[in-house]
Amino acid sequence: MVGRMNDEPGISAPNVYQFKVIDTEGNVVHMRKYKGEVLMIVNVATRSGFTDLNFKQLRELQKIYEDRKFKVLVFPSDQLGNQEPKSAREVLEWAREREYEFDIFDKIDVNGPNTPLLWRYLKKCKRGMAGDFIKWNYTKFIVDRNGQPVGRYGPAVPPSKLAKTLEDIFER
Repeated sequence: MVGRMNDEPGISAPNVYQFKVIDTEGNVVHMRKYKGEVLMIVNVATRSGFTDLNFKQLRELQKIYEDRKFKVLVFPSDQLGNQEPKSAREVLEWAREREYEFDIFDKIDVNGPNTPLLWRYLKKCKRGMAGDFIKWNYTKFIVDRNGQPVGRYGPAVPPSKLAKTLEDIFER
């Protein structure tokens, strides 16, 4: 499977564009597809107490900044609290029913040996307060137009609170 430690040379990379991920259809997606865009990469779970607020505010941010090349990339995970029993395709359908137009990828483990290389890289570049592991659902990474992770925000930080950070990145 793409993105596991034994399939790739490692997590030392100049930017996120070196990595591949799997979409909800099982296709390999090269992250270089997003070159030149500002990204917010989020691990999600539809049964989390953070779901409604995060999805709504992520949608608002994406609409506000779509003309400035901003994308939200969503990675479902059932690893934290078993709050995502749906398959990735079911999460995609759930999101579409609610008019969330994010790029949604295959379910992942955000911690441990099966963590995709992109997520290992993000956690290495932007460690959390307690280390490089993901503590809970709705951890948000912001990646600038050069593919550099420039921020990591915990689940308690609502996406709307990141608008100023995004504005600063767009002004660079």
